[in-house]
Amino acid sequence: MRNGRTVHRNARNRAEQSLATVARFNSVAVERAAIWLVMIVAEEGIEEVTASDLLKAEETATQFMLNRGAATVVREPDLELLPQRFLSLARAGRFEADFI
Repeated sequence: MRNGRTVHRNARNRAEQSLATVARFNSVAVERAAIWLVMIVAEEGIEEVTASDLLKAEETATQFMLNRGAATVVREPDLELLPQRFLSLARAGRFEADFI
């Protein structure tokens, strides 16, 4: 995401797309897929997005995915934190897979 002002709208739209994609996958796959939606605020949009905006976008996306997955919104410089975020979701019982 490049425009920080649209982070909430983007979260909702991406969550709906992710849920639809996983529903299609689950209709033909033997194993069930889990959703981990990762949204990245590009460096040029960082100044427009507060920490509370990131949390609200994560909550919005999770709600729009009907709580069937998890959403993470990170700023581009914080990408190295993704493995830790995934592991915390796994410990909370949201995922059974390993971070690849």
